[in-house]
Formats: sequence, C-alpha cells, structure tokens
Amino acid sequence: MRAIFFRLAILLLVAITAPTALLWGLSRIHISTPVEVELDVNRIVFTPKGVDAIPIFNPFEFRAVSFENFSTIKLTPVSIQPASLDGCRSKENSERQLARTYLQLTQNASLVIDAENQHLSPTVSIERSGCVSGAAGQIHRFYVATNSDTSIEVNGIDDTYLTVNAEGTPPPVTLGTNEPLRVMTDNARVSNVSFTTNATSHAYEVKLVAGSNVIVEGQPDRFVMNVKIAPSDGRGLFTTRPIEVTKLTFDREDPATGEAVTALAKNGEIRYPDYPSITPVSISASDFIILDELKNFSIDEMTLNPDQRGIHLRLRGIAGRVKTGTALFHKDNRLSVLSWAQQSPVSVAMVWLGPLIGVVLYAAIEAHKIIEEHKRR
Repeated sequence: MRAIFFRLAILLLVAITAPTALLWGLSRIHISTPVEVELDVNRIVFTPKGVDAIPIFNPFEFRAVSFENFSTIKLTPVSIQPASLDGCRSKENSERQLARTYLQLTQNASLVIDAENQHLSPTVSIERSGCVSGAAGQIHRFYVATNSDTSIEVNGIDDTYLTVNAEGTPPPVTLGTNEPLRVMTDNARVSNVSFTTNATSHAYEVKLVAGSNVIVEGQPDRFVMNVKIAPSDGRGLFTTRPIEVTKLTFDREDPATGEAVTALAKNGEIRYPDYPSITPVSISASDFIILDELKNFSIDEMTLNPDQRGIHLRLRGIAGRVKTGTALFHKDNRLSVLSWAQQSPVSVAMVWLGPLIGVVLYAAIEAHKIIEEHKRR
C-alpha cells in the first residue's frame, strides 16, 4: 500500500509541476515578431531590397558638396577661370598664387574631371563662388543600388553635414545651379587644363550653361558624397516612399578609440503593432540595438532632425532578432511564445489548455493503472 501511495504522490507532483514548467519554457522561447521601431540616430547602415536602384533623397539645396570614390565628373561651362584654393584670402595673394600655378586654361564646351588613380584618393569639392553664403545649387537626383550597403551619417552644429557612402553601382548623381561655382580638385585629372607646377590641388571659378547639370559617376564598388546643408534646408530631405530593407545597423566608430559605439541620438521605442495591449519597450540613447533576420521590413519614415544632429526613423516589419542593451549584454525583445499566446483565446487554447489537458489525462490514466494493478494483487 505504501508503494502505491508513493507512486500516486509522484504522479500528483508531476501533474502539478508540469504546467509550471511548461509556462517557464514557453516564456523562454521567442519567435519572429512584427515590430514598429521609433529611433533617432546619427548614423544608419541599410541594405535596400529590390532590382532597380532607388532614390533616398528628394531634390534638395546644398551649400557645399564633395565627392570621393568617383569615376568622372562632367560639367558644361559657359565660362571657366582659375581660382585660388584659399577662397576668401586677399585678392593680391590669390593673384600671385594663380600666376605661379596656371599656364593655360582652354575654353571648351565640356569639362571632364577624371579620378584616374584611386590610390591617390581623388576628391572634388563644389561650393558657391565669391565667399557668399547660401545655397550653391540643388542635387536633383541621388539613387543607391539595391542589395548593397548604404550608410548615412549626420554631423555638424550650426550647419548639417551628411556623409553618404553607397556601395554597388548607383546611377549618376545630378546637380544643377544658376550660381557661379568654385570647383576644387585634389589628385584628379582635368581635361583641357595645363599647369606650370606639379601641384595636385587646383580650383576653378565655373559658370554653367543655363539648364545644364553636373553629372557625377561613381566607382563600380563604392561612392562617397559629403554634403553641407542648412538645418532649415533639411525639411523634406528624404524620400517619403517606404524603403524595403534586408539589413539594418545603428553604430558608428568612436574617433577617439576606434571602437564601435551606438549611433542612437536620443531615447527610442519598440512597439508591437499587432498587439497594442503589450507595453512598448523603451530604448535608452546609450543602448545598442540589433534588428536582424528581417522579413517584409521597411524604413517607413526618414526625416532630418537637426536638433539632435540626427535622422528620425520609423521602421516596421518582422524581425527574427530584436535586441537592445550594452555591447556585451543584450535583452531579447521579441515576443515569447507565452506572450504571443496570451493575446488571443485561440492561442491560449493551443499553447496552454491543450498541453494542460494532456497532462491531466496522462495523470488520470496512470493513476487508474496503478489502482487496477493494486486490485489484481
């Protein structure tokens, strides 16, 4: 009789603890989760999904712009003159420098700046001529290649500086202006110009043919644009069309240490749009955030936030990894199976009542077997 009571007691213990163990297990299993994420960052790296190149900017005015990793830059000037690299220095110093530097500048219908030696890191800068503040022109089109990484970084205090690093082979960038421009080249070959010195840096005063554009071709693997805009010029900067992405990262390199640090500019939030009753998760500005294994995921909104010297983002989609925290310790913010099950009666029945009924039936059957076995004795 004692053995029977002992076996029944063990069976009762299993029947009582099994549901608790089941609940604990379901709370530890996380699933891919539909999320909506609100962030302000000073750097974002994303990989657009698709076949054709996509625009990330609306046409916008710039105060100055420079290009790296370009292939060629083509201009159609109505007039072109040598200029001083020192910009706003005295006219006397500028004229002495120009007299030493330039031998000949041939007037021509077109001008091509060629980055023939990428090992020398050629750059071209364009700004408004005459040391005059204000917009130098407008960037009409900037597309990025799909299935390749693109990064956008924001810096600056009084003015806003954007650095766009686009991998792949994007279409040419086009910009235009009616203003006289100051074009500066470094380690780049310029057609129709001869020099009396071996200097690698030169400057030109250029007036474009009315209605013509500056066409900038990027390198096949990477292209970099640094652009200066006034904070007020940043309204409506980015496209309003959602950008579907397959990868997102939000970190940057600390210039002092070279280590990766978070790119968050202020606190953010993770919401669960399919389950509005679940409390949103707050993200501290000091946190790293990891969004990975993305499905049907898009940047729904991207706007310049000059007050935070950053970009405001609203992201939406399904993520297989949603983690926040320090570089070493991350919290998993996906829904657990238990959290998901608690959101609908059907889910509760499948995940909770089904196994519970199974455990009760199993205990009842085993108890019946034990009692019948005892009777036969």
